Amino acid sequence: MYGNTAFATKFPGKTLADFNGKKVRVLASRIERKGAELMGATAVPVDFSEIVTALQQGTIDGIKSSPPAFTSLKLYNIVDNVTATEDGVMGEVMLVSKVWWDTLPKDLQKILKEEAIALEPELYDFVLQDQANAYKLWAEQGGTVYKLPEQERTELLGKMKAATIELMNENKATAEAMNMTLKVADRVK
Repeated sequence: MYGNTAFATKFPGKTLADFNGKKVRVLASRIERKGAELMGATAVPVDFSEIVTALQQGTIDGIKSSPPAFTSLKLYNIVDNVTATEDGVMGEVMLVSKVWWDTLPKDLQKILKEEAIALEPELYDFVLQDQANAYKLWAEQGGTVYKLPEQERTELLGKMKAATIELMNENKATAEAMNMTLKVADRVK
C-alpha cells in the first residue's frame, strides 16, 4: 500500500461537522464521491496535476490522498491542516505480464514469487514510516494534524463500508470481487 488516506484542508478538520459544506477533491469514482457525501462535504473530482491551483483559487477546500502525497507537493505552503481519517488506503499492486511469466522456468517463477512475498512486510513497514515522517514534516512546517473523535470515525467507517458494499453489489463482477476481498480481509485480521 502507498498509505492511509487523510485530508489536507484549508479548515481545521477536528470533527465531521467541520467538513459540512466544504468542497473536497476526491477521485472521480462513485465510492469516493459517496464517502465525501457521508462526511457532509461536496465531492469535487479534480485531476491530481491541478490540485495546487484548485486549492489556491478556492475551487476546493481540501483534498483526499495520503500524507506523503501532501508533503511531496509541499501543500503545507498552501493549507495548514491535515485530518487523518484513515478511511481507506492508497493501494498499489505488484504485477507481471502473464505472457512473460509463462516463459520462465518453474524454478525461477518460484524464486520470484517467494521474493515478492518476502518483500511485502518490508514495503509495508516502509510505508508506515513514510506516513509517520509525512505527519512529522507537516507539523515541522507549522501545520496541524487532527484525528476525528474515535466514535465519529468508527461510525463513519461503518457507513462507508455499507455504502461501498451497496455500490459494488450493483454489478455482478464487482460484487464478486468485493465478496472475495471481504473474505480475505476477515481471514487475515
